[in-house]
Amino acid sequence: MIAHARLWRLLALAAALLAAATLLVAPPPPSAAQPTAPPSVYILRGGDATSDAAVARALTDAGLDVTTGVATPDYDGTQANLADYDAVVMLYNANWATPLLTDGLNAIERYVDKGGALITGEWVVWRSQLASIMPAEHCGWNSVNATTYMRVAPNPTINADVPDSFSVSLNNVSGSESCLRPRAEATVLYASSNAGGRGDGAGLVAWNVGRGRVASFSTLLSVVELQSPAYRTLVQNTVRWLATTRDSTPPKIKSISVSNGGLLSPTREVMLSFTASDAGGSGLGAYYIVERVFSGNPDDAWANVRTSTAWEPYEQPGASLTWTLGETPGVHYLQVYVADRAGNVSREPGVVFVNYRPAQVSLGLDELHIYRIAPGDGTPTMVRMDDLGGDPDLYVFGPGVSFIAENDDPSAEATFTAQAGVYQVEVEGFAAGSYSLQLNTGTPARASQPDDTATLTRRPRISVTALNPPEPEASPEELPAAPVDPVPAALGDALFLPILQR
Repeated sequence: MIAHARLWRLLALAAALLAAATLLVAPPPPSAAQPTAPPSVYILRGGDATSDAAVARALTDAGLDVTTGVATPDYDGTQANLADYDAVVMLYNANWATPLLTDGLNAIERYVDKGGALITGEWVVWRSQLASIMPAEHCGWNSVNATTYMRVAPNPTINADVPDSFSVSLNNVSGSESCLRPRAEATVLYASSNAGGRGDGAGLVAWNVGRGRVASFSTLLSVVELQSPAYRTLVQNTVRWLATTRDSTPPKIKSISVSNGGLLSPTREVMLSFTASDAGGSGLGAYYIVERVFSGNPDDAWANVRTSTAWEPYEQPGASLTWTLGETPGVHYLQVYVADRAGNVSREPGVVFVNYRPAQVSLGLDELHIYRIAPGDGTPTMVRMDDLGGDPDLYVFGPGVSFIAENDDPSAEATFTAQAGVYQVEVEGFAAGSYSLQLNTGTPARASQPDDTATLTRRPRISVTALNPPEPEASPEELPAAPVDPVPAALGDALFLPILQR
C-alpha cells in the first residue's frame, strides 16, 4: 500500500509539472490592439523662436509626434534623416533672407521624390530654390494686415472643423503674403482674398510630385496667423493629411462592360459600367474616360472624339453611367482610367468597344467605315448590308472568314459560325450614298463565303493588321493630373494668376 501511495504521489507530481509547463509555453490570451503610433513630423525652424514654438505646439495639440529640428537655412541633409518622418514642415520666416544650402535642398527633394510629405509657408515659394517640387510658382507679394481664406476644393480631412470662409491676421516679415500661381497639375484647396496683392488667388495649394506630396500656404506660418482658430485648425489638418497618406501604388480596373459591347448599337447612348481596386491604401478617388474612333487614315488610325470634361468622383462599389458616343458611325473604343486619392493613375485603362450604327448610314465617295464585332466562339453570325443609294461595298475579315462583296447587288450577306476573337466589318463607298447594316447572332444560317477566286478590283483592302496601330493605344501621359484627395464637389479646375517679380 505504501508503494502504491508513493506511485500515485509521483504521478500527481508529474501531472502538475506537465500542466505548469503547458502554461509556460501557451500563447497569452488575446489583448486589446495597441494604439497606432501618431504620425511623426520634423520642423525646420523659421528663425523666430516664438513662431517656431507656436507651430510645434499646434501640431502637438493635434496629436502629432513633433520634433523641432534645425533652422531651415542651416539644414544640410546630415542633421536629420527625413525618411524617418512622415512629414516635414518647412518654416521660412525671420530667416527668409538666407538662401538654403544645396545639400539640404537635395535631401528635401529626395525625401519628397521617395514618398515624403512637405508643408511650406512663405517665403519658400518666393525663394524658388525648391521650384521643381513646389505646387505653385511665385507671382508677386505684398504687405497687408489680414486676408480671408475661402474653401475651393472640399476635402474631408482638411475641412474638418474649418469654416468655409474665415479671416486671418497676417504677420509682416518683409512682406505678409505671396501670390501663388498654381501649376496645372496642382489642386487649389483654399483661396485667399488678398493673394499677395493680386486678389482672390490661391491660399493653399497641393499636388503629388514624384511619389510624395507637397502643400504650400501663401501666408507665413507664424504665431500671428496661428492666433486664428480656423487657420490653426487648417494647418493642423493639412499636416495630418499629408503625413498619413503615403501611397505610390496605382489602382487597377477590375471589370468593365458596355451595353451592346462588341455588337451594334442603334443609339449613341450606351451604359458603361466598371469597378476598380486600390492596394495602396489611400482609396479610389476619381475616373476619366477617353473615347476613340477610326480616323479614316490607316496610317494614323485612331482619333479622340470625346473625353470626360474633368476627373469624375469614383464611389464604391463601382461606377455605372450613360455615355453618349460621338456621332461617327463605326467602332468606338472607350478607355477608362481610375485614380486613387494620392493621385496615382492606373497604368493601363479598362477598354471596351461598341459600334454606333444608325438605321441609315451616309457614306461618301471612297469613305471607309470600320465596325468590329465579337459574337463569341461557336455563335452563328450573320452580317447583312443593304444598299440604300450609291455603291457601298462590304468586307468581313476575321478568324476563318474573308468575305468580299463588291458588286451591284442591292444587298450583301455574310453568314458564318464565329470563332473566339474579333471580326472586322468594313463598308467602303465606291460612290456616295447610304446603307443599312444588320448583325444577327444565335440563329443557324448557311455559310455564304464568296467564290475563292473573288478578288478586290477597285481598291486595296484595309485589314485589321493594316491599321497603325491596330487598336487605340493607352496614353495616360495625355490625361490631366488627377486631383489631390478628391471628393465629389472637389473636382474643379485650378486657378491661374499672372507672374510678377518680388
